[in-house]
Amino acid sequence: VKKTEILFPFIYIALACTSYAIHGELDLIIRTILEKGFLLLLIERSLRNQKDVDDLIDTIILFSVFEALTAVFHFFSDINVFSFVQSANLPTHSLDSATQYRINMVRVEGSFGHAITFAIYISICACLSLYRYNGTKEKNLK
Repeated sequence: VKKTEILFPFIYIALACTSYAIHGELDLIIRTILEKGFLLLLIERSLRNQKDVDDLIDTIILFSVFEALTAVFHFFSDINVFSFVQSANLPTHSLDSATQYRINMVRVEGSFGHAITFAIYISICACLSLYRYNGTKEKNLK
């Protein structure tokens, strides 16, 4: 394992906590660190070979396409489809039915409840898509 590969889970957790840190929500930061850390541990234990990693990335990309399509719908219609989902586990401000605006433009939140967290997720998924595209391209050249 390369030294840089060890840092990826920590970078992921730090990015996931960014929006909570901006708003000073320490309880959500702690909960996110514990949940994401446990999830990363489970993922690490279940990945046996490169095919397992590729399958996991493909699944993440598939769900990001769904998130992106709902974000486009939210942007043009001002309706966040995830605001209709009610859960006792979500913070009270998450998935509010009121759309946020900046400079008269919709701030798309997706299922994340915050525009910054959603943007970070989509950015990471874009990088994963490029990674998979390059990996597939290299396999086809061999």
